[in-house]
Amino acid sequence: MTHLGLALSAGAQHSGSDADMQSYAQSMLQGIRKYQMHPFERPDPERPCFWQVGEVRLLHIAPSDGKAHNDPVLVIPSMVNKAYILDLLSGLSFCQWLADAGHDVYLLDWGTSLQDAGQADMDALFTQRLVPALEAVSANGPVHVMGYCMGGTLATALTVLKPDKVRSLCLLAAPWDFKGGGGDLSKWVQFWTPTGLSLIAQQGHLPSDWIQTVFASLDPFHTAQKFTDFAAMDDSGAKAQIFVAVEDWLNDALALPGGLAQECLNGWFMQNKPFSGTWGVCGQTIDPQKIKAPVLIVASENDRLVPYSSSMAFQEQCGSANIVQATCGHIGFMASQKAQGTVWPHIAKFFAGAA
Repeated sequence: MTHLGLALSAGAQHSGSDADMQSYAQSMLQGIRKYQMHPFERPDPERPCFWQVGEVRLLHIAPSDGKAHNDPVLVIPSMVNKAYILDLLSGLSFCQWLADAGHDVYLLDWGTSLQDAGQADMDALFTQRLVPALEAVSANGPVHVMGYCMGGTLATALTVLKPDKVRSLCLLAAPWDFKGGGGDLSKWVQFWTPTGLSLIAQQGHLPSDWIQTVFASLDPFHTAQKFTDFAAMDDSGAKAQIFVAVEDWLNDALALPGGLAQECLNGWFMQNKPFSGTWGVCGQTIDPQKIKAPVLIVASENDRLVPYSSSMAFQEQCGSANIVQATCGHIGFMASQKAQGTVWPHIAKFFAGAA
């Protein structure tokens, strides 16, 4: 209902008359109803579990022919949505595509963070979950590490903490300067942070509804427009199936444990600790200059969640990085044919060159 209210309010501002507003609302609601009734359900590929501690699992995605000839890749997603955006659909799975490029891919699945004491705060997250996960996949030698969105910020710290385990680091749409570029997400998070901290104090965690409200605040008109567009799509087409799969994923948001959420809100967004050089994990300052492994930064000017300058700020501090400047949106990095043809090959090429 929060999303609907924001979308209708945005529509009223864009409408020239009551009739326009009524047509706008009807089109949006028609698209929402069509989405709710759509029969498509994303097939679960049922990836084998390579390793698990607490709620955290490593899902193994192997090449289609079962023969890996390149170094393994550890993929770290964000923590506020489920990991399967990186393994979305047959023919549109980044992890399977990368596996078919010759890598054993290990996708980290956070599970239900609230049920896992090993995700209670930032230090626990690394000492009890991320570092052991990296050690499990790097038993036979260093591996490539890739982080998507918030997962890229976490992957950076992991690389600083365990440099001998990381062959290369890929940061995909990953924030570093949390005030860089005057991004809408940063502004809205800061606006909603007092409410978020109050909820954490009351409930012991940051609810997924709070996170969804922040995201809905970014571009409420887009919320309506995407459903209006969906209403006109061919129900049986691949485009409609992708829309449903992505929308289901967006609505599958996860809550964050209180201690971890406080660090993200206060430490990252309010105090900008990563960029200011004051972010510490497990007693170590996370300084990009400590990273000796090759680094690839993939960022887009069209990313509404993580501004291009926020990601690129990492290059200023690490001293040297390979850059891919993309044109897709934040989710489009993982859920668009465009990214599959223009972004994913650069990542595979980087990993091959860093071997």
